[in-house]
Amino acid sequence: MRQCIMHLIRHGQTAWNAEKRLQGHIDIPLNETGLAEAELIAKEFENRSLSAIYSSPLQRAYGTAQIINRPHQHSIQLNEALKEATYGSIEGLKVDEYHDKCAAQLASFKSMPYRERLHFKLVEDAESYFEVYQRVRPVLDQLIQKHLGEEIIVVSHGGLIRAVMAVLSEIDVRDIQIQNTGCLTLVGDGSVLKIQDYKRIAIE
Repeated sequence: MRQCIMHLIRHGQTAWNAEKRLQGHIDIPLNETGLAEAELIAKEFENRSLSAIYSSPLQRAYGTAQIINRPHQHSIQLNEALKEATYGSIEGLKVDEYHDKCAAQLASFKSMPYRERLHFKLVEDAESYFEVYQRVRPVLDQLIQKHLGEEIIVVSHGGLIRAVMAVLSEIDVRDIQIQNTGCLTLVGDGSVLKIQDYKRIAIE
């Protein structure tokens, strides 16, 4: 059976990543560290036979995709469904600020079983991990179906990759830590989707 290999990659670092600030849909560019990280992951894929490169339209992802694409010269295809989870009204807050603001909700989150955590939201206008997964899974299946027998790259965001990994592997979302340019390699046939490998992702 023909399958597609998909490398789902988190963007390089931004100033807000360095400040531990919630970005969500706020469009922050790569910083100097992020540009250097993108150059390093580009080297990992420069000699691979990639059939296509897809990206979130947010500039931290698209900027990473452009650097990866230099040796391949594909037309990078943007897709809104590949955007980061939205954190709603708490986007822009630093981690310690939202920990203070949402202390009761976070205490509740820590006591939840695994499956309930997938549906948890810090605030009502945020997306849960499961909602992010539902948003992106049909797109991943479509891309895989389109590229059976091929290898492709999809540049996206940490929250989205965590959602995909948590649902596919049944690992608790709290236990998945994804570095900038972390890479989750998936293999699928358009209906079944499996994790093949991962780099710069820690399971705690």
